[in-house]
Amino acid sequence: MKKYIFWIVFAAVIILLLVFFFKDTLPFILGGVAALIIRWAYNRWIAKE
Repeated sequence: MKKYIFWIVFAAVIILLLVFFFKDTLPFILGGVAALIIRWAYNRWIAKE
């Protein structure tokens, strides 16, 4: 359980850093990446339950 929380937090930190550095130029790409990561994490979580 803890490792999944770690990966979700890790992904969130990466997304926040990307948003901070590229917020003025690539918001649509970051949105797509964030959606893919969230979907992947959600699917992983449900698959393990």
